[in-house]
Amino acid sequence: LDSTKKKFLAAAKMKTAEFKEELAKAQADKEKLASQLAMLKQALPEMEKEVDRISQQEEAAQAETAKAKAALAKAKEAKEALKAELTAAKEENDRLQGSVEELRG
Repeated sequence: LDSTKKKFLAAAKMKTAEFKEELAKAQADKEKLASQLAMLKQALPEMEKEVDRISQQEEAAQAETAKAKAALAKAKEAKEALKAELTAAKEENDRLQGSVEELRG
């Protein structure tokens, strides 16, 4: 009975030592995670500022794109108007040349 008790006691002591080792590892992991969490919490305000800055830049870029598109549309309209004027001027020139040739002939 004594040897059975000793064996059981030795096994229990081994298990206790294993649990203490696992507990120490878990505690170290917990501390490491707590440290990482603190660093992330500290970095969060800067990250949020950076996100805001990027968002503002994106909004400004979208506004510039809209302005450029509007300017392009106006330029296309002006081009079409100039084409129409050029066509009218050519037609007028052709008509006048025809009149000059009739007068000569």
